Amino acid sequence: MFSKIFRGLRNHWPIVVIFLAVLSLFKQNYIPGTFLTGWDNLHPELDFGVNIQRSIFAVWQEYQGLGLLGGMGHASDLLRQVFLWILSIFLPDNLLRYIWVFLTLFVGGIGAYALSKFLLDKLGKEEKSIKIFALLGGLFYIFNLATIQTFHVPFEAFVAHFAFLPWLLLSSISYFMGAGRKSLLFLSIILLIATPAAYIPTLFVTYIISILILVASILIYNFNSQHIKRALKLSFIIFLVNAFWLLPFIFFTLTSSEININSKINQMATETIFLQNKEFGEIADVMLLKGFWFNNVDPNFQGLFTYMMNPWRDHLAKPFIQIIGYALFSIVFLGFVKAILSKKPILTAFSFLFLFAFTMLTTATPPFSWFDQIFRIIPLFNQAFRFPFTKFSILTALTYSIFFSIGLYTIKEFVNKKIKFSIMPYLISLIAFVSLIIFVFPAFRLDLFYHKERLEIPQEYFQTYEFFKTQDPNTRIANFPQHTIWGWNFYSWGYGGSGFPWYGIKQPILDRAFDVWSPYNENYYWEAADALYSKDAKQFEDVLNKYQINWLFLDKNIINPQTPKALFVPELESLISQTSSIKKKEQFGNIVIYEVDLKDDPKSFVFDTEILASANKYNWTSDDRAYASFGNYISSTESLSYYYPFRTLFSAKNENDREFKAKEEEKTIEFSNELADLPDNIDLLIPPFLEIEDTLPADILAEKNSDGSFNIYADIKAPEISIVRESDKKEEKIWEKSHKYLIATVSKDISLPLKINLNGGANFELKSLDKNKYLGSTLILLKQNNNATLKDAKLSPETIQIDGSEIGSLFASASKVINVKDIKKGDILKIKTVKVNDNFSSFETWPSEKMEKEIGNCSNFRRGEIKASFDEENKLMEVSSENAAACVSFYMPSLDHSRAYISFVENKNINGHPLHFWLLNEDQKYAPIDSFLSKNKSVSSSYLIIPPQEQFGTGYSLHLENISIGKDLTTNQFGKTGVYPIPYKFISSLVFEVNKPIPSEKSPSAITAVNHPNESLYIIEHDEQIQGKTLVLSQGYDKGWNAYQIPGNINIVKLALPFLFGKKLGDHVLVNNWANGWSLASDQRPATNSQIIIVYLPQYLQYVGFILTIGTFGILGLFSLKKDPKRLTEKRFSDKLIKSNDSPPEAGQVRQRRDKLPLMRH
Repeated sequence: MFSKIFRGLRNHWPIVVIFLAVLSLFKQNYIPGTFLTGWDNLHPELDFGVNIQRSIFAVWQEYQGLGLLGGMGHASDLLRQVFLWILSIFLPDNLLRYIWVFLTLFVGGIGAYALSKFLLDKLGKEEKSIKIFALLGGLFYIFNLATIQTFHVPFEAFVAHFAFLPWLLLSSISYFMGAGRKSLLFLSIILLIATPAAYIPTLFVTYIISILILVASILIYNFNSQHIKRALKLSFIIFLVNAFWLLPFIFFTLTSSEININSKINQMATETIFLQNKEFGEIADVMLLKGFWFNNVDPNFQGLFTYMMNPWRDHLAKPFIQIIGYALFSIVFLGFVKAILSKKPILTAFSFLFLFAFTMLTTATPPFSWFDQIFRIIPLFNQAFRFPFTKFSILTALTYSIFFSIGLYTIKEFVNKKIKFSIMPYLISLIAFVSLIIFVFPAFRLDLFYHKERLEIPQEYFQTYEFFKTQDPNTRIANFPQHTIWGWNFYSWGYGGSGFPWYGIKQPILDRAFDVWSPYNENYYWEAADALYSKDAKQFEDVLNKYQINWLFLDKNIINPQTPKALFVPELESLISQTSSIKKKEQFGNIVIYEVDLKDDPKSFVFDTEILASANKYNWTSDDRAYASFGNYISSTESLSYYYPFRTLFSAKNENDREFKAKEEEKTIEFSNELADLPDNIDLLIPPFLEIEDTLPADILAEKNSDGSFNIYADIKAPEISIVRESDKKEEKIWEKSHKYLIATVSKDISLPLKINLNGGANFELKSLDKNKYLGSTLILLKQNNNATLKDAKLSPETIQIDGSEIGSLFASASKVINVKDIKKGDILKIKTVKVNDNFSSFETWPSEKMEKEIGNCSNFRRGEIKASFDEENKLMEVSSENAAACVSFYMPSLDHSRAYISFVENKNINGHPLHFWLLNEDQKYAPIDSFLSKNKSVSSSYLIIPPQEQFGTGYSLHLENISIGKDLTTNQFGKTGVYPIPYKFISSLVFEVNKPIPSEKSPSAITAVNHPNESLYIIEHDEQIQGKTLVLSQGYDKGWNAYQIPGNINIVKLALPFLFGKKLGDHVLVNNWANGWSLASDQRPATNSQIIIVYLPQYLQYVGFILTIGTFGILGLFSLKKDPKRLTEKRFSDKLIKSNDSPPEAGQVRQRRDKLPLMRH
C-alpha cells in the first residue's frame, strides 16, 4: 500500500508541492482559537439548520429585515453549507472558515496547474519540464497580488471563484473540443461544485463571458455545424446545472434590479467605488495586479483610521520588489507573444481572454479604458461591475499564470538552443519560484489576512443566539445603534464589516446591510432614525408597530470611532424608558434585548384587522403622517379615503426621488406638487397650527405716519395655499391667514439708525425714514413671549414684550376645513411661506475672496492638489481637486434643532463628482443629511430638507466637499447658500378628505392558527368572522405573494399547488406602505371548513431549478454508464483541431484505433 502511495505522490508531485505551499501559508497565518471573520462574510456554522433552510427556500429572503426578493445567488451557497456541516462533525466551528479558505487556495492552485499543463501540452512533448512550468503557473496563481487582495479579506464567493474558475475553463473547453459523455459528466460536476462562487452572480457572468470569448475565438478558426452544436450543448448544460439559483436571479434581474441601483447606499457609493478602482487602472498597476485595496482605509484596534494593507504597501514600495514584479509580468507577456505566434487556436483563444481581462482592469489607460466607458453607459452593467477589480482580477491572474508558465517554457526553449544544459529547466524554475516567494513574502509573515480578520467572538453573542432559539422564530428584531446608512459597523472587540448576527438568529433582523435590496427596509431606517434622533417617544413606538418589530437588539459593542456620540445609546435607552410597551427582557454582557408589546399581535407575521382607511402612497419618507393619524391603513392610488398633497417632504436621496418641488424667491419659499384626479367637491383639512408648529414667520416692517413718527410691525403670516389650474394656468388662492402686529410706535425725534433685536438673536436696522421699509423677516414664537429690543444712537435700549400665546390664539381660530371644487389631474397645489432671512433663525452666505483662502483639503489620505477661484461678477466660487477633497464649512450655532429647514445651494457641476453636501447636528454629531448635489450643468439651486430633530438642541454645520479620487479632475462651482426654517409638519399634514370611512369597533381576531413551514408559505386557519376584514402579511410588499382560499381539508397536493385547487383572493393591497394585505369584502363569504394559503409564487422557480439540476445529473449518470460510440472519433477530431489550423476532417475519416490515441487530459 505504501509503495502505491509513494508511486502516486511521485507521479503527482506538483500537487504535493502546491499542497505544501498552501500548508505553509496556513501554518503562518492561522491563530488558534480565533474565527476568520469580518468585512463581507457568510457564517452558516453559527446555525447550519437555519442557514441550509434559507438556501433551500432562497427566493424570498425572510431573514433580511422586512423580507425581500433575493438579489444574489443565495441558493448557490447550499453545497458549501452542506460540506461545512459535514466537516463540523469533526472540526470546531471556528476552524471551518479557515479550512474553506485554504482549501479554495489549494484547489485553485491545482486547477491553474492543470489548465497550464493542458495548454503547455500543445507546445511540446517534454513531460517533465512541462510539469515543472505548469506547476509554476499554479504557484503564480497563488502567489500574486490579485490573489493576495482577494484573500486579505476573504469573502466566500470570491475565494470559491478563485478555486473553481480554472476548473470551469478547463472542463468547459475540454468538453467543447471533445464532447464525450464522461467529459460532459466531468463538466457538470465541476459546474455544480463551483456554484458557491455564484453567490455573487456577476462572478458567474465573468465565467460566461470567458467561455464566450474562448468558444468564439475557436469558432473564428474553425466554424462548422459540429462546433455550433457543441456550443449550444455547452450553454444548455451550464444553464441546467445552475438552474436552481439562476432562475430566481434572472427573475430578480428582470423585475427588481432597479431597487439595488436606486438604493441610497449605492447612490452614494457606486461612482466613488468605480473611481477607487479606476485609480489603479493605470497599466503599471495592472501589470502588478495591484488594486484599490492598497488605498483602502479602516480603523485599527485603537480606532484610528489607517491603510488596511500597510505591510504590503511598505513591501511593494521597495524598488527591488517592484523590479521582481515587473520581471514576472515580462515573462507573462513573453508567454502571451509565444501563444499568438504559435497560431494554435486554443492558445490564441486564451490570448484573447488575456486581452479582455487586462482591458477590464486597465480602466485609466486608453485605448483599453474606451471599452470600459462604452460598457458603463448601461446602468445595470455600471452597477454590477462597479468593482471591476473584484470581478475580473482573478480571471486576469489566471491568464497571467497560464502565460507565465508558457513564458518560462519559451525561455527554456531559447536557452536550450544556446546552451545544452540538462538542469536548465530546474534552474529557471528555481529562479522563478524564489522570485514569486520574495514578491509575496509578507504572506508568510502573518499578513495573508488583514490583521482584524482573526478574532475571538465574545461569548455574549452565542448566549444571544441561544436565547432567540427559545423565542418565537416568527418575530422580527430591530438592531441598534442605527447611526449610519452604510450597513457597516465597527465593534470594540475588533470586528468591522457588514454584520454576522443573523447567521446565528432565525428571526429576521432589520439591519442596514439589507437596505440595498429593499426600499421598505431602507424606508424603515429613515423613519426609525427620524424618531430616534428627534427623541420622539410616540413616533418611535409608531415605527415599531408599523413595521411589526417584536424585539430591540441593542449592541453596545458597536463603536463609531470618528463620532462616538452619534451612536445615541443613552438617548435610545431614555426613549425606551418612556415607552410602556417596551420591556427589558435579557442582557448578555454588552448586548441588551428588549421585548415590544405590539398593538396588532401578529401570529407568524399574519394578523387581521377591520377594513382600513386608505391614503395615497409614497416612495420615501421619514415621517408617515397617515400612520400617525390613523394607525394601519392601505396605500393606494385609487378609492382613497385621504389624499395628502405633500405626502412626503423627504429629500435625503437623489433629486429624482423627491415627490415635491421647492423654489426660492426673494421673500418667499414656494412648495408645489401635482395633484391626482380627485372628486369634484372635496374638503381640504387644514391642520391645527398650534398643535404641530410653535412659530410663525413674520416680515418686520417700518411704516411712516402722517405726524412723522413711524410704526414697527411684525407682519405675521401663515403659509398661503393656492391651486394652479392645469386648464388655464391661473393661480387660485384658497387659504391664507395673516396678522399685522404693532411692535412699537417710534418718535420722529429718535437718532437713526434704529436697531431692533427680536428674541436676542434676530437683528434689524432702520437707517432712514424717507419711506416705508421692509427690514427683513424672522420667526415669532407662539407658545411663549417674544422680546423686542429697540435702541437708537443715543437712548438706552427699550424692551417690549410680545405675547406669543395671544398671537397664537389668532391663528388657532383660523378655518380648519376648506371646500375645493373641480380638482383635475395635473392641477398644482402651492404653499408659499415667508423666507426668514434674519441670520439667527436662518443662515445665508455668499462666496467671497476671504472664503477662497479658507477652502482646504479635508482628506487625510489623499494629499493631491486643490484650487479655488472667486468670480466676483457672478458671485461664484469655482473649486477643483485632483486626488484631494476641497472643502468649505459653514457653522450655524443658533439654528434650533426642533425646527425643520430647507437648504438652497447654487451650484454647477463642470466635471467629475457633483458637490458632496452634508449637514452635521453639532449636539449629536449625527448627519441627518448626507448627499451629492445634482449634476447641474448650468448654475441652478439644489435644495434639501432638514427634518425636525430633538426638542432642545441647537447648532448645525454645513459642509461642501469637492472630491476627487485618483487623477480624475473634479470641478464644481457654488454660489449663494441658504438655510431657512419651514412649517414642515403643517405642510406634510395637509390632507384632502376624499371618502371618510365609517369608524368601526375592533373585533377579536378571526385567525385561529397560522402554520409557517418555510419562508414562502403560510397556512391560515380562521373562523367565519374573517369576512369583511383585511388580512395582513407582515412581509415586504411584492406582487409575487398570492393568497388562495382552499375548501375542505388540505393535503400535500393542495398545499403544493394551491393555485390549482383554491380560489385566489384578488384584492391584493399595500398596507402601511410596505406590507401585503388582502381586503376580504363583506359580500365574500368564506367557504365552510376552508383555509387560506399565502404563497410566494416565484419560489417555484427554484423548485423547477432543483428538478432541472437533479434531473440533469440523473440522466448524465445513466448515460455515462453506457458506451460512448462517438468518444474516440470526437477525441481524434479534437486533437487534430488543437494541433493545426487546417479544416477538421469529417468524423467518418478519423481512424478509431484506441491504441493510437493519447488520453484526453482534464
